[in-house]
Amino acid sequence: MTKPTSTPNFPPKPSKPTSPKKEEVFELNDQEFIELNKLLKLLGLVESGGEAGMCIVAGEVSVNGVVVKEKRKKIKTGFKVEYKQSIVRVI
Repeated sequence: MTKPTSTPNFPPKPSKPTSPKKEEVFELNDQEFIELNKLLKLLGLVESGGEAGMCIVAGEVSVNGVVVKEKRKKIKTGFKVEYKQSIVRVI
């Protein structure tokens, strides 16, 4: 006698509600660029430059939709930086 090989049908897991991302604008003013780690610290998204570096190297930050691991990446006008629940548009 063989056992049926069907798998049980479980109801789908409910998805977690996602909170909307907080959008901010950062003005470069007369600067050509700002380094990524300094931007995160200046906006208060991290406590220190060291924490910013760790988050960047861990792959938690994206620039223009691409994960970056370069702490001092030059962020210029028109760039979009995402970290956790924050989106920063640089103008």
